[in-house]
Amino acid sequence: MISLEKPNNNTVQKGGITLRALSLLKAVSVFTENGTKLGQVHDLAINANGTVIGLIICRPALFRSSIFVPLEDILCFGRDEVMIAEKAGRGNKFTGYTLYSHEPIAGKILLSNSGEELGLLHDVYFDEKQGTIVAYEASDGFFADISVGTKVIQTSCPPIFGKDAVVISVYDQ
Repeated sequence: MISLEKPNNNTVQKGGITLRALSLLKAVSVFTENGTKLGQVHDLAINANGTVIGLIICRPALFRSSIFVPLEDILCFGRDEVMIAEKAGRGNKFTGYTLYSHEPIAGKILLSNSGEELGLLHDVYFDEKQGTIVAYEASDGFFADISVGTKVIQTSCPPIFGKDAVVISVYDQ
């Protein structure tokens, strides 16, 4: 298992790669390249192979609509906002998993492929360029999180998304 310390902004640097944690990216404003505010980051869109394929953006509207923006339409992840292409989010359809909303994986039991229960899946860290999830944050509950903190488990293999659990391959560094 690895230990990544959450910073005050929404990134972690590890080995020259910028990693994003959704919990720190959530509610960040999203602007088009022409300066139009589209909404705020609401969730991650994740495919069946465990790759982040885009963001779910919540638009400010009477009935709170949301749109899917593919990762390739994201121009940059700034410290305070995300910049996307002008055409992004127009007619894109998403099927797959999310961390918290559509087909949520957060809150599921996180298991190692050797049968060890690692806790409840709380967050993911992903490579903003590739979309690869490189680490999972697991919680042992509110009181354990306060006393010892959450665990961040690194993996290089795709997860298996089950009905009740997420199974990941764990290795020691």
